[in-house]
Amino acid sequence: MADMTLCSYEIVITAEDLGNGTVSLDIRSDCEEVQRYAAMLGDVDIEELDDLDSRIMRTASQAGLTATCLVPSAVYNACWLELGMISKNLARGKGPVSIALLDDPVRG
Repeated sequence: MADMTLCSYEIVITAEDLGNGTVSLDIRSDCEEVQRYAAMLGDVDIEELDDLDSRIMRTASQAGLTATCLVPSAVYNACWLELGMISKNLARGKGPVSIALLDDPVRG
């Protein structure tokens, strides 16, 4: 799940290894741009998972997602977890991945 607190949308991403180097994605959200992204993206090939200039990112731009949207990053993480490129046990033990917006630590 990608919890987009700044825009108040919730996104749930389910990844399934199809066993042929392809990951099937089910991306659900109440955000229209994310729905458009999901429809445009479809399945993801394993070769796309190590490239920041992959179709995952290009499609995000084409679908109208902002540069700050966490959904493309969540797609990478869901696929990596499903394919065993990140340990599911390690990920569960570490808790949620998050970005914290802090006050300026230098200026106080």
